[in-house]
Amino acid sequence: SHLVDLCLKIGDEVTGTIRWNEDLSRLNKLIKPEYVELTDLSALIRTLNKHRPDVISHLAAQSWVPYSFQNPIYTIETNTMGTLNILEAVRIIQEFDKTYNPLIHICSSSEFYGKVEKDKQPITENHSASPMNPYGVGKVGADFLGQLYAKYYDMRILITRFFTHTGPRRTMMSAECYY
Repeated sequence: SHLVDLCLKIGDEVTGTIRWNEDLSRLNKLIKPEYVELTDLSALIRTLNKHRPDVISHLAAQSWVPYSFQNPIYTIETNTMGTLNILEAVRIIQEFDKTYNPLIHICSSSEFYGKVEKDKQPITENHSASPMNPYGVGKVGADFLGQLYAKYYDMRILITRFFTHTGPRRTMMSAECYY
């Protein structure tokens, strides 16, 4: 919601893809909501083709680590396959319109690195992937897909690996670490 606020403040038009059961209370009422499931490739193609965003900030995920142990299939489908669907939707649109090349921000996670021993810190981008939970595995998959699509399909992709974040608009208990 903070990114939406910033984009609106600088004059960007914002379309937000949301799930059918999403709590919209944290989002600015000025966005254009599109109800889309990350696991529905055809819906993503239709939505992206309709709006043709210049920037896609892919922040969607099943991000609660304890739940990833309870439902690893859903976590991987959402986090890895959902990312693949976004990348594929853009690639398919590009087959018909070579000029379309949005900047795609993939929000990865510190869980990419897993538990890094004290003597190997500070963690840098050169640390290898070593996820310790299904959420981390899903984020590694998304991260590597982003790298692959940037290299082989010449897509403009920015990957960030956030560490724990929380705040007054954060409703999930993701500030805890589980290994």
